[in-house]
Amino acid sequence: MNHKKVLRIMRHYGLQPDYYKRLKINYSVRRLKSSIRPDLLERNFQQRGWVTDITYLIFNQKRAYLSTILDLETRDIIAYKISGQNNMKLVMDSLQDASNKTNDPSGIILHSDQGSQYLTQQYKMMCAAHGIVVSMSRKSTPLDNAVIESFHAS
Repeated sequence: MNHKKVLRIMRHYGLQPDYYKRLKINYSVRRLKSSIRPDLLERNFQQRGWVTDITYLIFNQKRAYLSTILDLETRDIIAYKISGQNNMKLVMDSLQDASNKTNDPSGIILHSDQGSQYLTQQYKMMCAAHGIVVSMSRKSTPLDNAVIESFHAS
């Protein structure tokens, strides 16, 4: 029997199907909440610190991902890396370049969004090894990271 005919018969007798959506427990949400760091900049972009983010660029119908670290005091690009893949290596390489180019990065606030690369233990351990303090934007609030978002938009 066609589903449309079944629907007509059900309407004729005033029957309505009950739909139940099964809820699945999302265990990763708990894990992610414990990985999020507070926003230490609080939109005060006139202090010592770095901001970082990833954007994509299109070249010859292919995506290239750009990870950038920008200094808030001088508005200079400290480090950047371009890759064909948006992965952890891209972020770690740009962070390694930034820490190598800076004499003493200890105590610097590195502010990012809540991207999956910035929530990993590997990223936090590398920041801690260089004495860098991790700060993150609030969820779905790009204005908390406005300086780097504006740079990538231009």
